[in-house]
Amino acid sequence: MKTILALLALVALATIAHARPVTVSGRLVAFDGSPMRASGIALVAFEDASLPPKWVSPDRNGEFEVTVPGPGVYTLVAHGVDHMMHRVPILLADEQDVELEVRLGTYARSATLDSLRVIGTFNGFEFRSGAVPMTLQSDGTFAAEIPWTEATLDYQILGLVPDHSVNGTTADSWSYDGGGDYQSTIDVRDGVARIVLDPARLPAAGRAPSVEAKDPSSKTATFLRINGEMERRENAVRAAAQAWQESGGAMREFRYDNAAELAAIAERIRSEKDRFTRQLLLLSYIDAQSSTGRDSTIGLLAMNEIEPESLLWMLDVNRMYSMYRLMKSLKGPMTSAEYSEKARVNHPSGYLRGMLTLHRLESAHYEKDSVTERRMYDELLSKYPKSPWVERARAEYGPDRAIMVGKKIPSFAFASLTDTSIVYDERSFLGRYYLIDFWATWCGPCIGEMENMHAAYEKFHGRNFEILSLSFDATPETVTAFIAKKWKMPWHHSFVDGAFGNPTAVRFGVTGIPKPILVGPDGTIVATEEDLRGESLEKTLARLIGG
Repeated sequence: MKTILALLALVALATIAHARPVTVSGRLVAFDGSPMRASGIALVAFEDASLPPKWVSPDRNGEFEVTVPGPGVYTLVAHGVDHMMHRVPILLADEQDVELEVRLGTYARSATLDSLRVIGTFNGFEFRSGAVPMTLQSDGTFAAEIPWTEATLDYQILGLVPDHSVNGTTADSWSYDGGGDYQSTIDVRDGVARIVLDPARLPAAGRAPSVEAKDPSSKTATFLRINGEMERRENAVRAAAQAWQESGGAMREFRYDNAAELAAIAERIRSEKDRFTRQLLLLSYIDAQSSTGRDSTIGLLAMNEIEPESLLWMLDVNRMYSMYRLMKSLKGPMTSAEYSEKARVNHPSGYLRGMLTLHRLESAHYEKDSVTERRMYDELLSKYPKSPWVERARAEYGPDRAIMVGKKIPSFAFASLTDTSIVYDERSFLGRYYLIDFWATWCGPCIGEMENMHAAYEKFHGRNFEILSLSFDATPETVTAFIAKKWKMPWHHSFVDGAFGNPTAVRFGVTGIPKPILVGPDGTIVATEEDLRGESLEKTLARLIGG
């Protein structure tokens, strides 16, 4: 999810010298408040997001205690048997210890249970081959018997939850699978593992998670409340946009009327005396999407009250630019470029300074300012060598990167989604222009490109143009189901096993999607990225192919 994080501007938490460690304690429980049979919780600093979390296992009553180095901004991550993993940003605004109650939510289950399958150590937990079907029993349970010579068998169930393998109801113990779900372990008797799934023992489906601070007057509680409001609003906008698309509407014509809610937030800002709460509300207003009712003066208030050095910008620095777009013609003490540059140079978080340096690099690249682009690239590598932004900069803007206009497309080989005997590689499309599109059905910007891609394909397909879409989805079936709906995508498709970790994806420098690459008839890359997004796609094709 993409929920923005807010923080008091003047409390530069990252710069607090000799801060006392902060203890976060409480209970991690099921959606109904009961302890879970196995669970784990961690608090992860943003700069450590790429590292494995340091999990803490709650006791049998769900009680836990986690200590972090000091005040700051963290991501709370929690998982448990029969439940969905939950991630939520959390603010520790001072050196006061915090007590929380964390309740996990549950998955929405498949509409029917007529295709349940078992995967496990017997087939390497492989989704697509070797799974054992479960059979409906007379008592309403589902069962499968698997020959197995070892003392125990680890397994999960497919078909119970869309796109996920989850633990079963039969288990002697459970273990975390490293991806948000659990594996069940059963004892094997007489060389046969008998697995039974009892639907009556499954938790209620589709229950929402929650994280609440025990002290409702604390800054952490205030943050959780307002951040929760932003998350719920974002989900509502996303649902409305999806419904619009499914009804056949073009995204460029999508409108969302949120004027009443904007007016309510503005009134809360006007009456709020507490500086901390006020800044969170200003951020909430900036974050809100609406086609009507936008008040530019709120953007100016935010610019005056939230300093460039505020940790408020850490999770989604794009809200900084949204603030200036909201201001429109209103003038403040600093321009957008001056504001972001001050944050880039002076922000207390090296994580954010590196991110803003990457943003400056990207802007220079698209503005064809090669001098600034090279300066930002060198600064990123020298000042922030361990940041996650360095890998992205090397992959997308490094002078020796594999994907660059004028270079030959690197070798690749992917089987057709519909016929695995067909393999697409760099030789398959010689003599034609073709667009390689790394994408996924869960990627909102990818879906936003569908209208432009369909229009371009219809116009240029008859003029020596092809598309090869490479999916980062969890399973090939997800793509097949998507294509059966509104966007038919009548071109070539493959599935990228391992997504971003796939060797070809790594070699191609895929650090985000969509990632479009246009290859010419001789195998040379002729366009990338922004030249192939939105309306630019058709313009680029017209320039190269004609028409």
